[in-house]
Amino acid sequence: MKMKTKITWGVMGAAKIADKFCEAVGNNGGAVGFIASADKLRAQAFAETHGVRRFGGYEELLADGEVNAVYICGTNDVHCEHVLRALDAGKHVLVEKPAAVTAAQWRQMSAFARQKGLFLMEAMWSLFLPYAAAVRDSLKKIGPIRTLECDFCTSLSKISHSGVSRVYALKNYGGGLLDLGVYTVHFLNFVMNGAPDSVTAAGRLNDEKTDSLVAAVLRYGDTVAVTRTAIDCAEPRGIGIYGESGQIAASAFPAPFQITVKTAEHEETIDASFSGNGFEYEIRHTEECIAKGLSESPLLTHAATLNALLVLERAMEQIGYGKG
Repeated sequence: MKMKTKITWGVMGAAKIADKFCEAVGNNGGAVGFIASADKLRAQAFAETHGVRRFGGYEELLADGEVNAVYICGTNDVHCEHVLRALDAGKHVLVEKPAAVTAAQWRQMSAFARQKGLFLMEAMWSLFLPYAAAVRDSLKKIGPIRTLECDFCTSLSKISHSGVSRVYALKNYGGGLLDLGVYTVHFLNFVMNGAPDSVTAAGRLNDEKTDSLVAAVLRYGDTVAVTRTAIDCAEPRGIGIYGESGQIAASAFPAPFQITVKTAEHEETIDASFSGNGFEYEIRHTEECIAKGLSESPLLTHAATLNALLVLERAMEQIGYGKG
């Protein structure tokens, strides 16, 4: 089903990350028409901050006739429910990463989007930034890839205003893999243009029984990839791709401003700076896909999200996520 090209966004969940989304929509010259939250006072305050006229609960958002696309950014545990509700209401959906907490959930969500003829994409904003295209275009310069790495580690507070932070809480499907590892796995699959043949992970759980640190080895045929994620360790954060005749490197993952390409004959630094807060690129892409009547992105397909979730599931099982 092809809907009108002009997109009026609804935001389902007045989370902190929604501030960046609303700012980016404005930077693109777009419109956020409705803010929804389970707490209507929170929705009102958020709407006032961003100059949005309409606010209320989820049902009010989904019944709003002006809104034709919804950005979903609640805690990980409600993504599937909210996506299915939005699709059932006839809305296109951009859902924050991780799009789901299991591969089975994502299969259900993507099948329902296809059935309804609506667009659905995981909000993996990092892959739409200029550095990703620069990496892809530079791969031919370094020859066949022998090994690669992608790390995303940072220190996040365990305590929030309401108790245990959603990043740590088991009830919210917290932990480093689902919060940060989803970035690194997507990037490795993006570079290798497919899913790994095997996953071997080791990690450290916290007292919430979610992962604070994980290291994993992913095999893509003869190519070996390594990733580390942590929510209680400030570094490292970067990428390295090592080919037969050169390498590509960048720091500040998941949003590098430049990449470096080295070969025996040449070294260059490629500018990958971006405007705004970075969300503008995935939002623009989503709106373009909706205007074309697509149900999925050709750059971040439903299969790509499924492949990433399958890797995360295997790693979580191996480290004993939620057990102990």
